[in-house]
Amino acid sequence: MKTRHIKTLFTILMLTTTTLLFTACNTAPKGATVDQLSEQSYPKIALIGNFPAKVVYGMPSEQSSMTQPLKVAVPVRLLADKFMAVKYRFIFLEANGMPIKPQMDWRERTLQPKINTYLEASALSTKAHDWKLEIKSADLTYKN
Repeated sequence: MKTRHIKTLFTILMLTTTTLLFTACNTAPKGATVDQLSEQSYPKIALIGNFPAKVVYGMPSEQSSMTQPLKVAVPVRLLADKFMAVKYRFIFLEANGMPIKPQMDWRERTLQPKINTYLEASALSTKAHDWKLEIKSADLTYKN
């Protein structure tokens, strides 16, 4: 009788182990999902993180030539009654959309209330054909 219980337990254990092994082997790794948005659908100017006040921007100004790297200036305005410190960086892109290395370090500026502040940068290479601007709060509290 004791041997019969041991054989039954052994059989159940083997079936459970076999089932778990086959289930684990048949689970394919999940890959990334294809982005349905085109690269052109992404904004050129992106706010990263939380902002305690609304930030708006005006028409960007671009200057470039065959001998001079791309230079960009973007007017940014804070719709608040207090100053706010931000960090920003431009990412310059080649004609194929790839970022040009080295990338610009984050720069810090203080946005004034309801007045345009120009965020400016120049590419380090004449290969730059396009750009993106990232802005994030330097500090989530307002400066007086």
